[in-house]
Amino acid sequence: MVVWNMEVEKKTYWPIDKLSNWKDNPRSCTEKDFKKLKNLITRLGEIKPMIITPDGMVIGGNMRLRAFKELGYKKCWVTVREFKNKVEMIEVALADNERAGYYNDDLLAELVYPLKDEIMLEDFTILMTLITY
Repeated sequence: MVVWNMEVEKKTYWPIDKLSNWKDNPRSCTEKDFKKLKNLITRLGEIKPMIITPDGMVIGGNMRLRAFKELGYKKCWVTVREFKNKVEMIEVALADNERAGYYNDDLLAELVYPLKDEIMLEDFTILMTLITY
């Protein structure tokens, strides 16, 4: 028998007004994609923390910060991280937005198609031809 000895990590929340966007953030999104992001946050809540520096600069999650502000959030889930240098900070920012892997279209269709009337597919940026199956 395997027994896991896991500690449950407490989530850290910061007030939205203590956070600032990273001025050098190279990412952006269209208004259409930003609306999708807000819809997902409204439906699903926070699913991962923003990555911030100890002084509150958002390195990972700048679009979410904007969405939280527009949706009236007062605080949000964060991971506070000190970086050794600018290179490490940029690598973490890139990794936070990295999309390694891909969807197997057939397996994705089998998973999602039976629920296509319940899952709001228009809020996900996934190239799917499920509707024609």
